[in-house]
Amino acid sequence: MNAGIITTSHLLDSDYFDVLVVHIKNISTEKTAREFILSVLTPLEAYRIGQRITIVSLLECGYDYADIIKLLKVSSTTVARASRQLQDGMFGYYTNNSL
Repeated sequence: MNAGIITTSHLLDSDYFDVLVVHIKNISTEKTAREFILSVLTPLEAYRIGQRITIVSLLECGYDYADIIKLLKVSSTTVARASRQLQDGMFGYYTNNSL
């Protein structure tokens, strides 16, 4: 892998990714989930991930970009990125499991 360049395919082939998946898979309670998130993510990372999931939820509920931007005080670029990821199937767990 080129130094400094991490692609999705490299990430998915990584042992580190597998370790993360195993740990997430073994979380069984909300308390444990909170502890895990707080132990592995910075507050900003946790905030941004929660923000992205919220944007996807609102898009799935039919909110338009302008409403999401106003409601969450995010940029159009942020909403567009989440929308693109949703369209590309990156939130398949969400639509399949109705989180």
